[in-house]
Amino acid sequence: MDRHAVYPRAEACEKLLSACIATREIGLAAEVMSLIERVGQDVDPEIAARARRTIGEGEGGAARSLDEPAVEAKLERRDSSSS
Repeated sequence: MDRHAVYPRAEACEKLLSACIATREIGLAAEVMSLIERVGQDVDPEIAARARRTIGEGEGGAARSLDEPAVEAKLERRDSSSS
């Protein structure tokens, strides 16, 4: 038996991608891009390119962010204030 699915319109995908970019929801943006590519949605190329850049930056930046001294200092302050 065939399965049928209802996919969001291109406009809805564009709005969702824009919201993901604005709020830095990298994982959700990647899922939306995957859906767009799988279904073959015709979305605004500028929004799609911006989403791909954001996803790429998020994947590369996530591993580096814990090594930054500013993040370590914030963690130390948080730990010392909760003691």
